[in-house]
Parts: sequence; structure tokens; C-alpha cells
Amino acid sequence: MTTVLPPSSRPARRRSAAPAPAWAPFGRTLLAFVLTGLLATGHLYGVIPLIGAMSSEWGASPVTLTWLVSAFGFGYAGGFLVFGPLSDRYGRRRVITSGMAATALATAAVALSTGVGAAVALRFAEGVATAAFAPVAFAYVAERVEPRRRGVTMTSVTSAFLASAVIGQLAAKALADLAGWRAVFLAGGAAFAVMALVLARVMLPDAPGGAVANPYAAVPALLRDPRLVLVYTATLVILGAFVAVYTALQLDGPAEIAGNPAALLALRSTALPAFVVIPFVTPRLAAIAPPGGPGWPWCWPP
Repeated sequence: MTTVLPPSSRPARRRSAAPAPAWAPFGRTLLAFVLTGLLATGHLYGVIPLIGAMSSEWGASPVTLTWLVSAFGFGYAGGFLVFGPLSDRYGRRRVITSGMAATALATAAVALSTGVGAAVALRFAEGVATAAFAPVAFAYVAERVEPRRRGVTMTSVTSAFLASAVIGQLAAKALADLAGWRAVFLAGGAAFAVMALVLARVMLPDAPGGAVANPYAAVPALLRDPRLVLVYTATLVILGAFVAVYTALQLDGPAEIAGNPAALLALRSTALPAFVVIPFVTPRLAAIAPPGGPGWPWCWPP
């Protein structure tokens, strides 16, 4: 005769503990993302000190060649809207590494340009491809980096984007003085190819499944959100000011600066200490409560 125990007397079944998430390796991820950030956004600004040499070779006015900066910027901005959602469907690592490989080709191709028109078109393509890094990198950090390390990782990558305004110009000028402006783009193409391989090795594999069927469905609403519009506007003002100031100094600055490469180099370098300090200061600033409460000063409902 079989004795059936009442439910309360039955031994409890062991529940298998949920596996701990596999976090990305902090040190390698931070280093790879910071270096790629410096390289990616650095190519937006790196062309500024090359305008004079390119103008002399092609016989075009320096003002016309400022389109080399604008074309990259337009492509870069548009690419953000493409690659962020695209990575929801195809995976963060796949989109970033493919984008960096495409950037390597587009960047190297700029070195082969025979005139302004071709160079502007290639710079636009370079900007679009480069945009595969920033939005997808932020999403990857938010998902795959251990929560207690996310803040410093996000801040360090953001600081790299800003510091690239200075470092990109310094590196481009130094290399152009040694080997000519075309060497800057050839070296940049090689560097992007190396970083594509590094990122493929450092980033965790994309999780199977979970792909979003229509990743662009939410974009229109995000573009209309008044709170986000403020963020977009602030970003345009900050980055636009970076480009405008450095370009104006290069083309039409005071004689003691524009006519003095050493003085211009020193001026560009003065911003670097602030970018180095930012990742260490931001966690302390984030702990300070706003004076009017969490919603201050903007009072839109959440």
C-alpha cells in the first residue's frame, strides 16, 4: 500500500538558482572603449589642422574645406539614429565591429581622394560608419558592465569623446608634419581595423534571441519627447561650439595664435586636464541632490 503524504509534508523541491549574469571584463572593456572613443570622435576634429595643407594641394579655399568637418558631423549624427536601434535587432558586438571595419575602409579611402568633392563624400560615409560605435557602446555598457562599474565606464567613455577634440587634432598635426595629411587617414584606417579586431575579442558575444522585430518604431516618439529635445539641443550646442571654436582659431584666429603653430598647440592642450579629471569627479557630483528636489528645474511629468 502506497502512503501519499499531504502537500505540507512533502519534501520541498530544490529550486535551481538563477545563473549569475556574465559581466563584461571591466578593465579590458574600459580600455578598448576609451581608445575607440578617442579614435572615433577624434576623426571629426582631426581634419581641422589639415585644412591648410589640403587647401594648398587642391587649390581650394580653406572655407570650402570646412565641409570636410561638416560632412563628417552630418553623417555621424544621422548614423546615431540608424545604428542604435539596429543593434537591438542584430546585437551590440556585431554592429560595433562591423561599423568599425567599415570605418576603416572609409577612412583609408579619404587618403586616396583627388579633390574636394570626393573627399567630402567620403568624409560623410566615414561619419556614418563611425556612428556605429557611440550609441551601441553606451547600450552595451548599460547591459553588460557590472552595475557598480557602469558609472565610471560611462563617464570615462564620454570623457574620451570630449578629449578627442584635443587629442585628435594634436595627433593629426604631428603625423601630418612628419608624413603629410594623407598619412593621417591611412593611419586612421589601420587603427580602426585594429580596434575592430580588439572589440570583437573583448566584447561578450551577443545573446541569442531577444531581437526586436522593428527597432525603429520607438524613434519618432523619442525625437518628440520634450525632455529629450532639451538634451539634443544641449548636445548640439556643446559639440557645435567645440568645432566652431577650433575651426575659427585654425582659419582666422589672432595672428599670435593662428600664425604660431606652437601657441595653437599649447592652447588646444589646455583642455586635457579637465577631461582626465571628469571620471573621478562625476560620481561625487552625482551624489549631490538638486536644490529643488528630483524634478528641479524641469517639471514635466515622468
